[in-house]
Amino acid sequence: MPKNKNIIRPRIKHSLERIELIDGLLQKYKHIQTREDFLNRINRNLPHEQQITPSSLDKDLNYLRQLIRKDNVKLLFSRDTGYEYSELGYSYFKNSISDEDKKLLELAHNLFKIFSGTSLQQKFGEIVKKVLSESLTADAAYGLEESYFIQVEAGRSERGTLWIEVLLEAILKKETLEMHYKGFGKPLRKKIVSPYLLRNYRNRWYLVAYEHHCERKEKTNLFSVDRIQHLDVCGKKFYTDPNFSAADYFKYSIGIWQVHDKEPVLVRLEFTKFIESVQSNPIHPSQKSMISEDGKRLTVEIEVYPSPELDMLIQGYGSSVKVLAPGELANRIADKAKEVLSLYQQ
Repeated sequence: MPKNKNIIRPRIKHSLERIELIDGLLQKYKHIQTREDFLNRINRNLPHEQQITPSSLDKDLNYLRQLIRKDNVKLLFSRDTGYEYSELGYSYFKNSISDEDKKLLELAHNLFKIFSGTSLQQKFGEIVKKVLSESLTADAAYGLEESYFIQVEAGRSERGTLWIEVLLEAILKKETLEMHYKGFGKPLRKKIVSPYLLRNYRNRWYLVAYEHHCERKEKTNLFSVDRIQHLDVCGKKFYTDPNFSAADYFKYSIGIWQVHDKEPVLVRLEFTKFIESVQSNPIHPSQKSMISEDGKRLTVEIEVYPSPELDMLIQGYGSSVKVLAPGELANRIADKAKEVLSLYQQ
């Protein structure tokens, strides 16, 4: 449908859905022989209480004629061909936005708040408004900022979203970047990276990229986006790590933790509480579960890297979980529990 139509919306006597139905019938059947035939086809597609009379059909057809006039198209009628558009294959509503489409766009707009603080969110909101405002069926094209039926936690750090748009563009275009990066407790360093993917975890953005001058054997590493001080496209050729897989990079991670020089371990946990929660919402994609006959104990196996995030996950369940294996992890969690207890015994 052409843009910027100065559409006069139908009054209550015209149903937008019915007019769209009429338009669809004209496109489907190319021509409809008589008014009686037209009326029967419309009413077959309407609930009994919404079926229309011949006079209502005439009014709807006249209104449709007003709409298509803006496209220099006419709704014709002759005894030989019946009702048909003057332009073969024409449909006024073929590019319009349905109510279901509108709901999906509004949903996407709310989910896009994960990019809060970036120009991406503003640009997407403007696109949604533009699309909806050009739709005949969209009466609520504006006010999307006040739509809170889906809430996504926004970023806490402006610096964490400052570089998102630049990084996304570099990933899509396969551009190598010069990155000034200050790791935690480390000096500012210049790094040449080929960016592969972005990951959001606990409301923080992370970049996975190949670090061209890294001294380690594994040069594809993880960077916290909010630690980036400056980014610029450089002339170095983009490098694709043959050992990197976006689908598998976090396969054994709890959150974003990566261990290049270790194999994942098989962790066995026994839950005495939160059983239904752990079953319905696995703590890791590799989770395998077995529940006791009395339903009071749930044994879980996961294959993951040993990491501080794994420890924190287990500690978060407190006395509701016991580490069965490996022994090293069980001892570490027990020691930390003693440390916590000592804080309250002083």
